[in-house]
Amino acid sequence: MTSNGTDWSCGTSFSSPHVAGALSLLRSMKPELSYLQIKNALLNNAESIPALIGKFYNGRRLNVFNALQFLYVQQISGLNIYTDGTKQQSINS
Repeated sequence: MTSNGTDWSCGTSFSSPHVAGALSLLRSMKPELSYLQIKNALLNNAESIPALIGKFYNGRRLNVFNALQFLYVQQISGLNIYTDGTKQQSINS
């Protein structure tokens, strides 16, 4: 137990509910995406943490905010660019 009352624990039984919740949130926000697209958004937008390399699957920490940003439209130079690769069109069309 730390001085601020928190405790450190690890294992798949701790991480599984968090990953399932993250996947469910992304699925609710972008239901048209496949499971594989959502999985890739989570894996590819996780935060790289040097201290986690070799200790966890990919040495990264889940970041749902990054994944949501990746999946949503970015407006750049008058274009809607769908960063999930599904669409690209002009704002004025």
